Amino acid sequence: VHVWDGEGRLARHNGVNLSGDHFFEPAQLTVKVGTTVTWKSVGQSTHDLAARDGSFNDPGMSFGQTFTYTFTRAGRYPYVCMQHEGDGMVGVVTVVD
Repeated sequence: VHVWDGEGRLARHNGVNLSGDHFFEPAQLTVKVGTTVTWKSVGQSTHDLAARDGSFNDPGMSFGQTFTYTFTRAGRYPYVCMQHEGDGMVGVVTVVD
């Protein structure tokens, strides 16, 4: 799954990126308050996406599907693919003012 920031750049530049199967790329991302992050599934497996604090949740993305979330508060937002957490499919978005 690829993740894109609000300016249409791949997350590795300034957003979160879910890439391929069973991992997020990058696993850690820092963005500013107000940034919309888009996750896009590019792997063969279906993935869900859930913030540990419940702030965002997507029940499942198949190849080519996307999920977006706008971060409106500063903080640290750990998230996981519940289906593949045991494989290390975890990430965190850090949001700064």
